[in-house]
Amino acid sequence: MKILVCYSETGGGHLRAAQALAEELSLRKNIEVVLIDVGKETNWGQKINPSLTYYFISHYLLPLYNLIYRLTDNQFGVRILRFTIKLFWGKAFKKILNREKPDLILTTHPIISPSTVNLDNKIPFVVVVLDLGKPHRIWFDKWADYIIVPDKEMASWASKKFKIEPSKLKPLGYPLRAAFKNPDTSTSSNTILILGAGIESLLVISWIKKIKKKFPDKKIVVVCGHNILLEKILSKLKYVKSFGFIDNLDNLLNEADLVITKAGPGIIMEAAALKKTIIVTRWVVLQEKGNVNFVLENRLGLYDPKGKNLVSSIEKIYKNYQKYTSPKNIISFDTEVMADYIINLIK
Repeated sequence: MKILVCYSETGGGHLRAAQALAEELSLRKNIEVVLIDVGKETNWGQKINPSLTYYFISHYLLPLYNLIYRLTDNQFGVRILRFTIKLFWGKAFKKILNREKPDLILTTHPIISPSTVNLDNKIPFVVVVLDLGKPHRIWFDKWADYIIVPDKEMASWASKKFKIEPSKLKPLGYPLRAAFKNPDTSTSSNTILILGAGIESLLVISWIKKIKKKFPDKKIVVVCGHNILLEKILSKLKYVKSFGFIDNLDNLLNEADLVITKAGPGIIMEAAALKKTIIVTRWVVLQEKGNVNFVLENRLGLYDPKGKNLVSSIEKIYKNYQKYTSPKNIISFDTEVMADYIINLIK
């Protein structure tokens, strides 16, 4: 049996979730898993880089992005959005499906759904929702066979909001790789991890200087992502360890005491699984706004807009470290259970 796991690398969270599912599904007997970025090629054969495209839009066209988000988060608007996606990518999606001939389609990105690609045959289609709180309705395609959501609250909300049969909505948790299963919180590493990919370079540098001045014994690690300018500047600072775009984020998270980041759902869930405290400094695109409340309500960390009080926020966390790192049963991170459920759909 063949499972096609689809994602689009508009932010690392979609990729890492897809990798987690592919990793777990591949452990099963007689299961072939194909992992593919469906946003890399348009209907006209034009190659694009989803990661760089999303970075450009979220930094330089953010007001336009958020306007489109608002205008399409309704019954009429989402139809236009899906039609537009189909216009640009529908045939390319169909080409992938005809080539791979999967027995089941699994997607961690709303760009591909039954409404954005016409299927010749009835292939089971499963959508895995990665946003938290009350996501954009683009995730909730009523033509999908099943929609996996993080928790019961979202399942109940989506069923009422979008008039989807409750039996289609499965609150099975959040897909994370096996590396996040056994966190070690017995000792402090004295390390502060800054995820600076979606944050202005000068702002990150000012944070680093303030942290080093107040906490000279702390180790500072920064992941720059596609922010080449930031990586170049930090490479000259001896007291900072910096990385560009990396694949082993789980190692850096495990080694850190706390994480300074924007409100991306993937990193919030990964940090929560490893019992690492978060300081959220901003939400960038509108779908991240609700994630701030999720962090605060579940005592996963603090919200410090633009890091204006970063030093005092760090002090507060270290003084009450146990409060933020104590075990919390917020959402299941058991990807094995999710994989078993998916496989049972095609048996």
